[in-house]
Amino acid sequence: LVLFALLGFGFWFTLFAMVAATISDPNSSSRSALLFLPFLPLGLTAAGLDQPDSPWMRLLALLPGLSPAAMPVRLLRGDPTLVEILLSLALLAACVWLFRRAAGKVFGTIMMMTGKEPRWREVWRWMREA
Repeated sequence: LVLFALLGFGFWFTLFAMVAATISDPNSSSRSALLFLPFLPLGLTAAGLDQPDSPWMRLLALLPGLSPAAMPVRLLRGDPTLVEILLSLALLAACVWLFRRAAGKVFGTIMMMTGKEPRWREVWRWMREA
């Protein structure tokens, strides 16, 4: 449970760092709404408390953005296999590493730009190049 919590924090914080680096003025940017994304997994997994071993909860427990909320529910209320737990941890750790690299690339590029917010296409290109 501790690994899922730590990797979940790493996942969301690196994603927030990447999004925050693209915002030049937080008072007028529409990207600030993305900071509410972590509440989505909580709502989805709360619906699966009664059926922790259902196919859709198994899928949520493997998806990196949702696994920090879904896999602990499955660990406490369901019966996940060791393979599912390790695969979920590996996918989450890989996403944290990729987002960390992408956030660094986006932040480094943004530091060289002045005067405008980048378009999403530019951010996506920087992430691919990272």
